[in-house]
Amino acid sequence: MTHFNGEVMTMPFHIQVGRALSKSEEKRVLELINQTFSDIDLTFNHWNPASELSSLNNLPAKTPVKLSPELYTLLHLAKEVTLLSENRYDPTAGKLITLWKRALKQGKTPQQEKLDELSIGWEHFQLEWEQVIKEVAEIAIDLDGIVKGHGVDLLIERLSHHGFLDLYVEWAGEIRVLGKHPQGRSWKVQLDGGEIISLENQAIATSGSLVQSYELDEVYTHIIDPQTKRALVITDEAPTSVTVIASSCAMADALATAGMLFDSRDEARMWADSIKKQLNINIIIK
Repeated sequence: MTHFNGEVMTMPFHIQVGRALSKSEEKRVLELINQTFSDIDLTFNHWNPASELSSLNNLPAKTPVKLSPELYTLLHLAKEVTLLSENRYDPTAGKLITLWKRALKQGKTPQQEKLDELSIGWEHFQLEWEQVIKEVAEIAIDLDGIVKGHGVDLLIERLSHHGFLDLYVEWAGEIRVLGKHPQGRSWKVQLDGGEIISLENQAIATSGSLVQSYELDEVYTHIIDPQTKRALVITDEAPTSVTVIASSCAMADALATAGMLFDSRDEARMWADSIKKQLNINIIIK
């Protein structure tokens, strides 16, 4: 077993290759890891003013721009998850998310008139033929709810393409595995409650209300609801965590966030049951 650890964009990663590697193989793995995270930063990171996504967010209205295949593909997946989640996951709420997170860190909530001014929704985009046109200049995309999972998928795909076939890849808690553990068994992941999950060529992502919280007039979380334009408030009835097991870590990542945005655990479970068979996934609501 060979381990690779580090931190990218303030978030830790941990990668295990299920066999001992030669020096040249270790060097190759590190090159693939560094190149993948560099590509993620330069393509999908809206906090990086030099990224492709930042360029899209700064684009004037009615101005067509050709996107890289990588960004175009992830935007299409994000749009698909928006529909699957009944608009609970919606990356077009970038300005809303930024406004809330900045306000909460300052110990306050955003002004309602500022929230009312924000445009949200895929109807403000024309996305086809690897090209995008924004109908509203001020709208912005935030892929934070899917990009960690997508990064894990990219690492699995690139490492396996170069012959590393037994893998455990984790970035900021999002996980995907390939092949077998060196002991010849499935890879195992322990959830926060102590439950052990066995994974075989699968991904797992968890979103929870207690990861980041802010106590003001109510207890707010870091999760922002694009439908109400409000930060999620912790209640006794609402889900405290949502875990999604899927073949794609990007899909698991985004759906885990979406599952948190139900008023009650019962409603979240009804939604989960409605999409489980369609997507061949498992969703655990707590």
